[in-house]
Amino acid sequence: MMKFAFVSITAILMVAAHAGQLLSTQPYRIQPGRQNTNILQNPISKIAPTQESGSYSAGAGKFELSDLSRQYSDTIETDAIQQYSFYGSSTQDFFGFDVSSAGDVNADGYEDIIIGAPYNDAGGTDAGRAYIFFGGAVVNIDADVVLIGLGAYQLFGHSVSSAGDVNNDGYDDVIVGAPSDGTNNLFPKAYIYYGGAAMDNSPDVILSGTVNFGFSVATAGDINDDGFSDVIVGMDAQGLTSVYVYFGGNPMNNSADLTLTQTQGGFGSSVTSAGDVNGDGYSDFAVGYWLNSTGSFSLNGSVYVYFGGTLLDNVADVIIPGIASNDRLGNDVSCAGDVNGDGYSDLIAGAFTSNNGTGRAFIFYGGASMNTVPDVTITGEEIADFLGQSVTGVGDMNGDGYDDVLVGAYRNSETGQDAGKAYLFYGGNSMNNIADNQFSGTYGSFLGNSLSSAGDFNNDGYQDFIIGAYQDGIYVGKAILYTNTTSLTQISMINFPGYQPNIRMGWSVSDAGDLNGDGFDDIVAGMSNAVSGQPAKVFFGGRFMDNISDVSLFGSPFISYRVASAGDVNNDGYDDIITAAPFNITGQIDARAAFIFLGGQNMATVPYITLYGTSAADNFGYAISSAGDVNNDGYGDVIVGAPFNDGNEMSDAGAAYIFYGGLTMNNTPDVVMYGEFANDNFGSSVSGGGEINVDQFDDVLVGSPYNSVNFNEGRVYLYYGGSPMNGNTDIFFDCPAAPNANTRFGWAVESSGDVNGDGYCDILIGALNFASINFPFHIGQAFIYFGGSILNNSPDVSFIGENISYQFSGSLSMPGDLNNDGFDDVIVGEALYNNYTDTYKGRLSLYHGGVSMDSIADRIIYGDNLYNRYGYSVSGAGDVDGDGVNEFLAGAPLSEYAGTDAGMVYLYKGSESSTDIEDLELTGLPVEQFGYSVSSAGDFNADGFEDVIVGAPKANSNGTESGKASIFYGGPLWNTSPDITINGFAAFDHFGTSVSQAGDVNQDSYDDLIIGAPENDAAGVDAGRAYIYFGGPSADGVADLILTGEAAGDRFGFCVSKAGNVNGDLAEM
Repeated sequence: MMKFAFVSITAILMVAAHAGQLLSTQPYRIQPGRQNTNILQNPISKIAPTQESGSYSAGAGKFELSDLSRQYSDTIETDAIQQYSFYGSSTQDFFGFDVSSAGDVNADGYEDIIIGAPYNDAGGTDAGRAYIFFGGAVVNIDADVVLIGLGAYQLFGHSVSSAGDVNNDGYDDVIVGAPSDGTNNLFPKAYIYYGGAAMDNSPDVILSGTVNFGFSVATAGDINDDGFSDVIVGMDAQGLTSVYVYFGGNPMNNSADLTLTQTQGGFGSSVTSAGDVNGDGYSDFAVGYWLNSTGSFSLNGSVYVYFGGTLLDNVADVIIPGIASNDRLGNDVSCAGDVNGDGYSDLIAGAFTSNNGTGRAFIFYGGASMNTVPDVTITGEEIADFLGQSVTGVGDMNGDGYDDVLVGAYRNSETGQDAGKAYLFYGGNSMNNIADNQFSGTYGSFLGNSLSSAGDFNNDGYQDFIIGAYQDGIYVGKAILYTNTTSLTQISMINFPGYQPNIRMGWSVSDAGDLNGDGFDDIVAGMSNAVSGQPAKVFFGGRFMDNISDVSLFGSPFISYRVASAGDVNNDGYDDIITAAPFNITGQIDARAAFIFLGGQNMATVPYITLYGTSAADNFGYAISSAGDVNNDGYGDVIVGAPFNDGNEMSDAGAAYIFYGGLTMNNTPDVVMYGEFANDNFGSSVSGGGEINVDQFDDVLVGSPYNSVNFNEGRVYLYYGGSPMNGNTDIFFDCPAAPNANTRFGWAVESSGDVNGDGYCDILIGALNFASINFPFHIGQAFIYFGGSILNNSPDVSFIGENISYQFSGSLSMPGDLNNDGFDDVIVGEALYNNYTDTYKGRLSLYHGGVSMDSIADRIIYGDNLYNRYGYSVSGAGDVDGDGVNEFLAGAPLSEYAGTDAGMVYLYKGSESSTDIEDLELTGLPVEQFGYSVSSAGDFNADGFEDVIVGAPKANSNGTESGKASIFYGGPLWNTSPDITINGFAAFDHFGTSVSQAGDVNQDSYDDLIIGAPENDAAGVDAGRAYIYFGGPSADGVADLILTGEAAGDRFGFCVSKAGNVNGDLAEM
C-alpha cells in the first residue's frame, strides 16, 4: 500500500513537518526528511533475501536460558516463523517504498509479491523499478520478474499493487504507478502487466493522466460484476484532483470508465478495494482524501466509500470524516477483511498526524447501514511516531476465524532513531486495540512506511505479510517477508544477573550435564573479571529452576574465565565440570590451569584435579571442552587449548591437549596436537565432535583462526578418535570463498548435534571476519558441514551476518533440539550488534535444523541494555527442568544489572514448558564478567536433572582476576544461587575463561566438568591449566584432576571441551 503524499516543491514545508517525505518532479531529488543534498550513488549488493539478525566498555553481564514455543511448521525443515529480507540493488533506490501482494501471477498455486524501488537508475536517473518475487515452498533468492521505468525521473514503482485478473485469463496481473512527468514528455502513468506462465516485463496496458497520476494504484475487485477485475488510479495533487476507475476486459482498454473528482487537494492519496462492506454481493472500493477539511475542522481528512453494482456513479455512498483538525484521515486506507466476524467487510484508515504526530488508525465495521463512527481506535506510542502512515488487512494470521490488521509507525524510534515499527492486531468478536505482535526496524530504516498482506506466499495454509523499510542501508531499502506468523509468541526466559560490579557474569556459560543426578540438566557460568577468585557458579536445573546458584566452584583467580561440561570423567554417574584460568598472575602457582570438578549429590567446590600448561604465556585453558569418549573406554575425556604454545619450536603456533578420563584420572596429556605454523594460535577454539564418522569413537575439532596458509583466513582440524588415538589431522577445513585476509575461520567450533537428522554429528564453524565479493566487509559467517561415513570439507549450510563488525559467529552452539521437532538446532552469537543507538547490546540468532535446513534465522533475540555484549557466549543447557525439551544459555558479561561489569546469564526454557516456569536470571558480582563462558554441566550431581556451569574469569575470590565458575543444579525448583562455586587459585589465572561438560572421564556413570585457567603460571608465565571435577551425588568444588600447559605463553585451557571416547576404552574425555 502506498504511504506518502506526493507534492510539488511549493508544499515542501507543510509535508516535511508532517510526513517526512518529499518527492520532486524536478530532475533532482530531495531526500525524505532530509535537506536537499548532492549524494553520490554507489552500487552495492544485488537483491537477495537474507536472514534477519567497538570499543570495550563496562558492564555487569548476565546470561539467559530461553524457551521457544512453536505452534505451526513449514514444509521444509519443520520450523516455524520465517523472516526473509529482500534488498535493493544500489544506494538511493528506496527499495521497499511500496510493497504489495501480486496475487498469483504465474498460476503455480503460490501467491507472489511485488516491491517498488522508485529511485532506481537502471532506466535512467530515478526511472524506478518494480520487482516480482514468485511464492514457493522455498523463497527465491532473486527477483523472478524485473519491471523497469521507461525514462529518467518517472519514479516508476512509487506505487505497486495486484490488479486482480483484469483480462480473465486465469493469471493475476499487476499495476505499477509512475507519478512523475519525468523526461521525454512521458507524462505520469500507470502500467498494467498481465501475468502468465512466462510473464515478461513489457506493459500490456498503459494508463495516462496529468499531475501525479499513478501516485496510488490498487485493484478494485470486480465492482461492476462483469467477471473482470477492475483497477483504481489516484493522483493526490494540489487543488482539483481526480481518481479514475478502469474496468477490466479482454482486451482491456485505457479509457477511464468512472472519474471521481474533488476540489481540495489530497483526494486519491490512497485507493483500495473495500471488499463488500454492505453485504450486497458486489465489491466496493474506498478513496482517501487526507487534505480534506470538513465542518469546523481543518485538515481532518476523510475516507470516501463507493458501493459496487451494475449501475455505478461517482457519488460516494459513505463519507467518513476525521474526528479532529490535523488528523489527515485517509493518508492510507485499506480493506481490513472481516475483523469481527459479522459477515461484512471492514475498513481500516490511517490518520498519521493525529494527536501531534503520535498517529492513529481507525477500524470501521461494515454493515447493511455502515456508519462513520470508528469501532476500534489504535493510537501510537510517542509523538512523531506517525502511526497510521500505512495500514492494511492481512487476513486471518492466527487461525481464529477473524481477520487481522497490520499498522505501521515508520518514525518510531524505540530501536533507533526513525527505525520504525509495525503492529499486528488480531481480530475478534470484541476486538481491542492492544497489539498482539510488534516488529521493529533498525536505525533510520523507516520500517513500516509500507506494508501489505502477502497472501499465502509459501502455501502452508497460513497468511503471510510484507513490510517495507525503504531507507535501510543508505536508502538502498529493504522489504521483509514474514511467513507463518501464527507462531510469533513471546519467549519465556530466566535471567542470571551478575552480583557485583565488574565481574562480567556470563563471560563463559555452558550446559553442565546433570551434575547432581536429579534427572535435570544443570548450567555453569563463569566470569572474566573475578580477580579475587570469585567462583564459577553452578545452577541446578529443575522444574522450577531459579537464578540462585547452587554451587560455587573456587580456585585460583580467573578460575571461571572458561567453563564447560567435562562429561563424566570418573564414570560415577554424575556429570563433571571443567573450568580454566588461562592468564598469568605473578606468584600464583595455579595460574594458567584447567580444573576439573566432580559432580555428585553433594558436589565438591574445590577441583578434583588440576591440569597445567607446560610454560608461561601458553594460555593453557583458553579453550576447554568435553571431548566425549575419544578412546571408547567408557570414561569421558576432555580437551584443552593453549593457543600461545610454541609447539614444534614455532612461536605461538598453539597446541591442544586431550586428557583421558579414568577411575584415577591423571593430569598428563594423552594426546597432544600442535599448530602448523608460527602465530597460528591453534587451540583458540576446541570442541568434542561426537561420532562424526560413526566409528564408535568420538572425535574432536580444533580451531586455528590465525592460520596463514591462505592469508590468515584460518583453518579447522578434525581428529578422529581411536584406541590409541593419534595426533594426526584426519580432515582440515579452510574458509570457503573468502578473498579477504584475516577471516578468522575457526574462531569458534562446535560439533555436538545432528541438524539434518541423518544419524551423524555435524560440524559448525565460525568465521568472525568473513567477507566476500558480495559482502565486502567483515560481517561474519558460520558454516555447517554434515557428518557422514565419508566426510568432505565443503559446507552444506552457511549463515551470513547482517552488518560489519558485529562479530557474527563470535560464539556458536549446537544446543540440541530446542523446539522438539526431532532435529538439533544452531545458535550464533553476535556480541557487538548495535543499531546505532543501542551500542553493543548484542544479539543471537537461532536456526532450527531440518532435513533441508535453510539459512534463515527462526528467531533473533536481542540484548536488553547498552554495552552488555549479549551473546558473547552461547550454549545448550540440556534439559534443566526435566520437561523433555532442551534449554539454552546466553551470556552478557558486561551487563551492569548488579554493578559495573558484573555480567548476567540468561537461561531460556524449553518450548513445552514455557507457561510453567517463571523468568530467571543469573547474575555475577561487580567486575566478574559472569557469563563470559557458559555450558551445560550434564547431570553433574546425578539427580536426574541437567545442570549448568557459568564462568566468571575476572572474579577476585583468590586474588585479582583469579576467576571462578558457578554450577547451578537443574530440578523442578530452580533458583538463582549457585549450588557449587569453584574459585580460581591465583590472581590473574582467569579461571573460568572456558567451561565445559567433560563427559564421564572416570567411568563412574556421572558427568564430569572441565574448567580452563589459561593464564595460570604453574608451568611458566601464562602456561595455563585445566581442571577436571568429577560429578556424582557427593560432587564438590575440589578439582579431581589438574591438567597443565607445557610452556610459558601456551595459555593451555583457553578453550576446553568434552572430547568423547577417542580411544575406545569406554572412558570419555
